[in-house]
Amino acid sequence: MICKKYIYSMKAILKSRISYTMKENDTLKSVCNMFNANISSIKLYNMIQDVEEDDTIFFPEDKKNVYVVKPADTFYGISKKLNIKEEDLLKITGSYRLFIGQRIEF
Repeated sequence: MICKKYIYSMKAILKSRISYTMKENDTLKSVCNMFNANISSIKLYNMIQDVEEDDTIFFPEDKKNVYVVKPADTFYGISKKLNIKEEDLLKITGSYRLFIGQRIEF
């Protein structure tokens, strides 16, 4: 007999996921890089070994928000866009420097 708690947790997992349908010339590695995901984890999450064109694979939805630093961004400007304190942003980044393309998870 399957526990009700297990069923509810599985339903929550299935609702909070992103699907991707493999296209011609896609590889699992390239798609995982696109979603910033670990290949082994995605294989386990989908219970697969390999993928082919038109296969649909799933990625757990990241609950964190991500901001990607753009040219001319400043801590002040980003903190205003994200509606967080500048000090909190400094704690999140762990540095007083920003780099174009840097991903800030908050």
